[in-house]
Amino acid sequence: MQDGRPARGNASGLFDLRLGGDVNALLGNGLGGGSLINAAVMERATPDAFGGGAWPAGLDLAALEEGYGKAEAMLAPEQIPESVSKLDSLLKAGARLHAASRGKAHVAIAFADGTRTPAQVAMHRCLRCGDCVSGCNHRAKKSLDTNYLALAHARGARLFTGGTAHRIAALPGGAGYTVEFFFTDRRKARSDNARPYVVRARRVVVAAGT
Repeated sequence: MQDGRPARGNASGLFDLRLGGDVNALLGNGLGGGSLINAAVMERATPDAFGGGAWPAGLDLAALEEGYGKAEAMLAPEQIPESVSKLDSLLKAGARLHAASRGKAHVAIAFADGTRTPAQVAMHRCLRCGDCVSGCNHRAKKSLDTNYLALAHARGARLFTGGTAHRIAALPGGAGYTVEFFFTDRRKARSDNARPYVVRARRVVVAAGT
C-alpha cells in the first residue's frame, strides 16, 4: 500500500510493505507477525541509547529490566557456537573499527538438536542458511508462533489467520468489543465484499511491533 492507494501484489504474501512518504513500514504478514521476518537478534539496549533526553523520564535500563528478563526467559537467545564466513568478516571489521562490542550477537535461534521452547514446541538445529529475514522454513527460529502464541493456544486460545482487521468498537455496558475484519484474500469473502465480518471478544489486545 502506498499513500492511500490500493494495495498491489499478493495480499497473503509474507512481506507487507507500507509506503508513506517520510515513514515506511515493513510488516510480517502471518502468524507471528514481525518475528517471522526479523533477524532474530536479541540484545539489550546499551546505556548510551537513552542519552540526549529523547526518551520520557523514567524510561531507562532499570525500568526495562523486568521486561527484558521475561522476554529472554521466553525466547532463550543463544550465540552461534561456531561461526560462518560472513560473521567472521563482520567481527574483523568491528575490530578494525574499534567497535564498542566485538562479540557475537544473541539471537532467538536454536543451535542444538532437542531444543524445546517454553511452550514445548520442538525446534530444529539451525542450518546456517541465512534465511532468517526471508522466513525460516526449518523451524530453527524462535519466532512468536513457537513460544508466546503456542503457549496461548495450549491454554485455550483460538488462533486464526487470513483476516485483516478493519475496526474495533466497544460494546455498551463494558460487555467487550466487536472486531470487524475482511478476508485478506478477497476471493474467500462474500461476493459483494462490502460488509465486514464481525467477531465479539471480552478483551482485545492490539499488538503491532511496527
